[in-house]
Amino acid sequence: MIGGRQSRRRPSSRMMMGHETVSADLRRARMDKDIAAVVFRVDSRGGEGLASDLISREVRQPPR
Repeated sequence: MIGGRQSRRRPSSRMMMGHETVSADLRRARMDKDIAAVVFRVDSRGGEGLASDLISREVRQPPR
């Protein structure tokens, strides 16, 4: 995860997910009544702890 940044693709063709982008997408999905579930798979070699905490917080929010 990249803290405080948007998602982007690295030259090595690996996708880097920014916590702002991921959190915003999860929030939009939570607010959309047409979405019943989200499958969120993390395959990470590490990243910033704050970014992980912010995404984790968004995942735990109750549906609206």
